[in-house]
Amino acid sequence: MLLRFNSLFGLALILCIPAWAQESGSRSAAFGWSSKRAEVRSQTRWSLEDWLKQRERMKWSDLWLQMNSPSPYEFFLNAGTTLVPESVGRSRGIRFGAGAYVTLFGLEYERQKVFEAEDHLRFHVRFFGNSLQNTSLTLHFGMRQRGDQANFNQWYAGLDSQIYLQKYFGLTAGYRYHLKSIPNALYGTPFGHRLEGGPFLDYGFLRIFAKFLAETENRSAGMVGAYGWSGGLQVFF
Repeated sequence: MLLRFNSLFGLALILCIPAWAQESGSRSAAFGWSSKRAEVRSQTRWSLEDWLKQRERMKWSDLWLQMNSPSPYEFFLNAGTTLVPESVGRSRGIRFGAGAYVTLFGLEYERQKVFEAEDHLRFHVRFFGNSLQNTSLTLHFGMRQRGDQANFNQWYAGLDSQIYLQKYFGLTAGYRYHLKSIPNALYGTPFGHRLEGGPFLDYGFLRIFAKFLAETENRSAGMVGAYGWSGGLQVFF
């Protein structure tokens, strides 16, 4: 009888082992799934410690950007000479100017001589490029005052561009349209166009430039034209 009891107990134990193993496996799977869910929750959990760390990283990033970004304030000075051949009845003139930019907007004063001595005041709007020493496209509006033979003021508008072909070498090009001035006794109501452009070479904050220029002017007596060359130095701050 004892032998029979042991046999029945052994048989029951054998039959229970698969069920126990299956239940144990289910518990392990459930435990693993719960652990994964907890891990996912921990990754998306907001905490004060993480927020403070993120603020610290952002502060250092902003400081790095501030130190490595171009300044919004830019200044420049330029001086040079303009040479108009005697074949068109003109000779050498001096040009100099100064200007300042704040981000996209600039103001410039320039004195030059092509037909006659002129004082220019221009307002610039830069809609491509981020600095004076970078590839850029700029729209300008201004007024010039002529003061040698005919004393009059004249408004104009134009477009200036510069492109860097290499790191320190590039080309500039500009177009300007002079609107009709108020009537004056010598020239009537002159208006016309001006084109100029040429190469430049940057060396740090210093630029050496050369330009070819051509200007036409419609006066009461007819159209007159002049062409020549201009060159000089420009300093950036």
